[in-house]
Amino acid sequence: MKKHTLAYALLLAGTSLLSITGTAIVGSVNAENTAKNSSDAPTMSLATSGNLSATHDYAGKDETVYVITGAEGETKSIYLGSTLYSGEEALPYRLNISYTLNGNPISAADLAGKSGHVKISYQYEPVVTYQNKYIPFVAMTSISLNSLSFNNVKLTNAKIIDEENLLILGYGIAGLNANLGTDFLPDGFTIEADVSNFALGDSYTVLTSELLANLDFSSLTTVDGLINSVNQLADGAQQLVTGSTALADGANELTSGIKKLWDGEKSFQTGLYTLSTGIKSASDGAKSLNDGLTKLTENSDALNMGASRIFDSILATTDKELQTSLAPILTPLGIEIPELTQEEYATALDTLIEKINNVLPSQMSAPIIETLTTTKTKLASVDSFCANLQKYTDGVGTVSAGTAELASGLSTITSKMPELNSGAALLINGTETVYRGAVELTSGATKLKDGINTFKTEGIDRLVNFANQNLSAFTNDIRGTVSAARSYHDFGHTNAKSVKFIVKTAGI
Repeated sequence: MKKHTLAYALLLAGTSLLSITGTAIVGSVNAENTAKNSSDAPTMSLATSGNLSATHDYAGKDETVYVITGAEGETKSIYLGSTLYSGEEALPYRLNISYTLNGNPISAADLAGKSGHVKISYQYEPVVTYQNKYIPFVAMTSISLNSLSFNNVKLTNAKIIDEENLLILGYGIAGLNANLGTDFLPDGFTIEADVSNFALGDSYTVLTSELLANLDFSSLTTVDGLINSVNQLADGAQQLVTGSTALADGANELTSGIKKLWDGEKSFQTGLYTLSTGIKSASDGAKSLNDGLTKLTENSDALNMGASRIFDSILATTDKELQTSLAPILTPLGIEIPELTQEEYATALDTLIEKINNVLPSQMSAPIIETLTTTKTKLASVDSFCANLQKYTDGVGTVSAGTAELASGLSTITSKMPELNSGAALLINGTETVYRGAVELTSGATKLKDGINTFKTEGIDRLVNFANQNLSAFTNDIRGTVSAARSYHDFGHTNAKSVKFIVKTAGI
């Protein structure tokens, strides 16, 4: 098995990182192990308040911190450039490395020379907080295995980037799961294999918060606008409930009036008055219902436009990410990254995947195609949401038109009540028929009221709760994470513009 210098290992790590994030990391370390030891880095806390530069501009230079650790991640020495660091500031992360042999924990020292099923676990742990969010660090580790000793290798959150020399690149993001309330994002990697006479060379890890600090989240303001529109939708839905309740109440009063009319001629005048009152209440209720639906419809265009703008923003961000991450790789091969639009994004991505498959071998194209496939799936979800939202607002418009006709009809009936009083004698014979129709009207109005209440509680209220809780909280978590990443740019009080950590871990 060939020996690799740190520069070579980090060059390979940087190339793989380029395919994922669009940022190349190339580094070299001149510092070697020294006799100076230090204990594991304790937890360090930053201030939890203060202003943060939105442009992420800091004075000073880009700083590289070199860390030498033992085989289990324990810190031995720290260098700022080529100078041994003797200050008290702790590292903003922990590198925890553990081993098992045949399912049982074992120390690095005891594992040397052993044979059996071995599992190596690298865990990147955040320890620094800013405004109640961990400083997130993107971490990548290169480690080379002896292909003569390691067999049946299985990887989690890692890839083999050099088959001949069994060079592995593991990755993870420290702090992102805790910040976003998730448990599925990688915060470390594992290697499992059947090993004979276990031995392991040095590994090299790069950690940086710059990748997340440089994210542009200005488009999230559009999400805030969407949340405001959803809250306006809730107000309209409440007016719809009020109107339907008034309509049901009016219909019930109408039925009661007709029943009194039907009870006999002696109570005719009283029943006719109740009927008039009931129709007036129904007319007012229909008008309130129509007013509520009109206001609800007025928000439809803004809601659809907001959704479309979010889609356009997501497409623009995706375009930028693809150009940044894939163009340096694909353009030299004659493959251009297409511009993504709402109408053609799926066709454009499918065409791009086909071109990549025709040009690159599968082992090189697989991570790129996986990224493009995931991107297509996410865009399809947004596309589906926008289409369903359009169907919903179209439906609201149709109902609104119907309630306008209902309100107009009831208003006409109200205006004709004087004529009804003059022809009351003719209505006595048809009172039973009118009463039975009123019963059905009351039943229909009650069902309408119950249906609208269900629509509000099961549909609108859930949408509002999601917008104000899940969606709002998620966007705030993203902002907090990016702010936390931007807050950390200096180690050892060097007044640096940015800082990254390169860690050499001793082999076994």
